[in-house]
Amino acid sequence: TTIDTTNGGTSAAGANISFAGTVNGANDLTLNAGTGGAIAAAGTASLNNLTITNAASASFAGDLNLNDLITTANGYTVSLTGASNTFTQQVDFANSGNVSLGNAAGDTFNFNGGVVFSGNAPLTLAGVFNTAATPFNAGAGGVTLAADTTIDTTNGGTSAAGANISFAGTVNGANDLTLNAGTG
Repeated sequence: TTIDTTNGGTSAAGANISFAGTVNGANDLTLNAGTGGAIAAAGTASLNNLTITNAASASFAGDLNLNDLITTANGYTVSLTGASNTFTQQVDFANSGNVSLGNAAGDTFNFNGGVVFSGNAPLTLAGVFNTAATPFNAGAGGVTLAADTTIDTTNGGTSAAGANISFAGTVNGANDLTLNAGTG
């Protein structure tokens, strides 16, 4: 399913897309709010693939359970603040606007296929970030810790070898950062 407020690109600015409740289904969902529209979802989402084509911002306040979150090389911001989030495939944040993941130390993000930030966006982290022996690459945009944060590529010890954790930019914040890249 595709929701496109740009009318197929004839109105580049687009318009807002909002979901007040849950968004569930076994299919893909593609959202395009143009360069001026905001995407906002208040409830949980359980989908196959969620693609954000373009927007001024994309904010998901509920828990996410996705096969893949697909972003594009555009300047929009992304905010994911659900308490429990799972992504099966590797997630690549290709967008260049700020990416905020979590808003409390207890928020959990399971990036089973790993996570990279190829858009080199500024990154704000809060919570626990697990991968299943797959890389966590924060890119070059810099990281701000909004709460105590743990990055664990051993998936809580179930994949002892772990994988690389890398930061090409600065890491700042008055909170604790715990890293576990395993034995490999």
